[in-house]
Amino acid sequence: MLLNDNGDNFIRGRDLVIGAIEMAYRQMDQLVEHQAQNGGGGCTALTVLFLNGILYAAGAGDSRTVLVHGDDQRALTTDHTPDSESNRVRALGSLKDGELLKGYFTPLEFRKRPLEKELGSMVLYREPYMTGWTYKVLTHPDLKLPLVSGHGKRSRVMGTIGVTRGFGDHGLKAASTGVSIKPFLSSQPEIQCLRLDEYKLTERDCVIIATDGLWDVVSNKDAGTILRKTLAPDTPSLEYRLTMGAQELVQAARGRLIGRIWRGKPEKVDENDDEYLPMASVDDISVMVVPIYPYLCEHRQWLKTMQQEKMYLLKNVPE
Repeated sequence: MLLNDNGDNFIRGRDLVIGAIEMAYRQMDQLVEHQAQNGGGGCTALTVLFLNGILYAAGAGDSRTVLVHGDDQRALTTDHTPDSESNRVRALGSLKDGELLKGYFTPLEFRKRPLEKELGSMVLYREPYMTGWTYKVLTHPDLKLPLVSGHGKRSRVMGTIGVTRGFGDHGLKAASTGVSIKPFLSSQPEIQCLRLDEYKLTERDCVIIATDGLWDVVSNKDAGTILRKTLAPDTPSLEYRLTMGAQELVQAARGRLIGRIWRGKPEKVDENDDEYLPMASVDDISVMVVPIYPYLCEHRQWLKTMQQEKMYLLKNVPE
């Protein structure tokens, strides 16, 4: 721990690690900007760091890290979409009287898309800072395109991009308007910390690090079930089973080709009719499965070694 300038409040070591990750994300985004050609594209980002017995899970975008521990599974990162970050994005749009929107978009959210024939009538809406709803008289400026539209995976910023955090997209502009979208995007990650010694870990406990190509069609629960089934046997080697686990997850998302359409597995075993088969993922699919237990063992061994060295030094202090 470190003292602050006043010498009274402690700064935890983990806070320094979190700060380092946050700064690394910011610098990476700047590096992408400097090296990109013609504005370049963009990407989401995930980081899993094991340090001093703590797991740090950082994420920016709609890729996801999921912890699979025993019979449970839970997300360690947040999906950053225009829907989940609507308030933040719309708040930026309202700054300086909407200067960033160039007069094409409105930061207001309406209960339903307002129509010209409704001008002068009372409609439900909310400002960027609001969580509830209220009424206003509909005016011509309210008919502008919504800054954030759609819901869930169909939500978009300026009708263009469906993710609000990550790297790149510095040259991205809204179609037909030329309005820059980058000011509404962020490279700031959200970070969770887990102390590994607080969990009763086994070699079958892992984290799944994957793009939305997996998570769009495979739930956290289903992913955990698939991984536990693959890791259940004691043979072959753990490394091989981890690789097979990642491959099984990719296969679950990709599905199988039926006719000209890729389909997922039926939700019920007796549903073999094509119309009951869910659509498979049409997005890029990247999956990594990382074991946790070896890092906990490594940390415990380090603590044991440090304690032994400390005891040795105490015994050999000159009188």
